[in-house]
Amino acid sequence: MAPTPLELRLQTPSRRSEIVGCGYLDKAKGTGTWDRDLGAHALVYLLDGGGYYRDDTTPERRIGAGDVLVLFPGKPHSYYSGDQPLWVEVWLVFRGGVFQQLEHEGVLDRDRPVVHPGLDQRLMDGFDSIHAGFGSGDVRDSPSLVARAHLLCAEVMRLDRAQRPEAGLVAQACARLADALDRPLDLERVAKGLGMGYERFRKFFAREMGMPPARYRQLKRIERARQMLTEDGAPLATIAERLGYCDEYFFNRQFKLVTGLSPARYRRDFS
Repeated sequence: MAPTPLELRLQTPSRRSEIVGCGYLDKAKGTGTWDRDLGAHALVYLLDGGGYYRDDTTPERRIGAGDVLVLFPGKPHSYYSGDQPLWVEVWLVFRGGVFQQLEHEGVLDRDRPVVHPGLDQRLMDGFDSIHAGFGSGDVRDSPSLVARAHLLCAEVMRLDRAQRPEAGLVAQACARLADALDRPLDLERVAKGLGMGYERFRKFFAREMGMPPARYRQLKRIERARQMLTEDGAPLATIAERLGYCDEYFFNRQFKLVTGLSPARYRRDFS
């Protein structure tokens, strides 16, 4: 049998962080079992129906709509519909240092391959956005897709932890970090407002969200910049000022660091 496009991409060596594949799967009962090791990280979001999951350290367990399977390179696994009448999923496969770091920091945990964020429109929007970008086949958008996948992983884990006592603190922190992007933010003051010292807050936030607070705010700022570049005809200097950058040059440098493109190139290619 000829290899699938996903298998071909996984067989191609790559040192960069990248999205390898993203898609939807809708199957009826009797779809069989998938036994494999992708050699990459992946998220499988079950949208309807249900089935079973197992791996070398996890006994077979039942899964259902709203569950996310977190798959790891080097960890063989199986998931299947079994006696369940329906299986509908959206999946995302990714690899590279950005995602290895998420595992290193404990955000993606090999001991917790099934998490329970529930059915959430924000997650669906995140998968849809990456799927649309990946489907365009435009490699120039790859760094931007990686950044979106990073945020999606963090959001999956945040929703999974929503029932934990500290979940309210995470939500408050995210709201404060995403607020008033046009003004400088004193992170020590944010930490104090949440009842923590800065170093404890930084470690807490990185563990819960998969990135330090400053990185989260940077990605939110760049996310807003992307919207402004495609929806607003304002000069780049004006956009930089509205987002609180000290000058256009620094804005250009930060934007390219995250997306791989200059703001001017991004506007030209995606407006």
